[in-house]
Amino acid sequence: MSANYCPNCGNKIDESNAVICTNCGMPLKKTPYGNPPEPPKSDEPSAEKPPAVDAELVSEPKHSNDSNTNAGGSSSSSSSSASSSVPPKKSEKISFLSVILSFFWPGLGQLYNGQFWKGIAIYILTPIGLMFLIVPGIAIWIYGMYDAYTQSEKMNKGEIPYTEAKLWEILVFVLFPFIIAAIFIVLMSLFMVPFITGM
Repeated sequence: MSANYCPNCGNKIDESNAVICTNCGMPLKKTPYGNPPEPPKSDEPSAEKPPAVDAELVSEPKHSNDSNTNAGGSSSSSSSSASSSVPPKKSEKISFLSVILSFFWPGLGQLYNGQFWKGIAIYILTPIGLMFLIVPGIAIWIYGMYDAYTQSEKMNKGEIPYTEAKLWEILVFVLFPFIIAAIFIVLMSLFMVPFITGM
């Protein structure tokens, strides 16, 4: 004997004389035995039906070549921007020229390297050393040539900051002996005037 089914929810009715459906509570009517009736259609989507997937949200993965191309393009653009921000390299120092300058004029090689006060110090200490003990003056003179060469080489290699000699430093350095001589003459004249007038 075939079983009855609820015409509303399709639930199987075991008892043939049942008045209401035990699942949905709908009053039952006598239905012929056989296959269960089709459940009523509704506008709501079935729970078993998978939700629709938006085609725009699903995109195909990009090829590795495209990603490599993009990465290469971005890296090349970043490298080009980085290279454009790097300041141009300045002209290199002529190390041999700094030695020649220091040989003929102690301290001038340091001035060529942009080290003004070191050049002034070597220029003053060299004649002082020559006047008193000779050997210290020669040692300072040789050190000036060595220092001028090594400092220019370090600037060319980027080990120390590159510095240019300024115009006012050159003028002061060239006129320095004349300034010292003028000061010496003025001081001597001040000391000699009382002596002359006293005689």
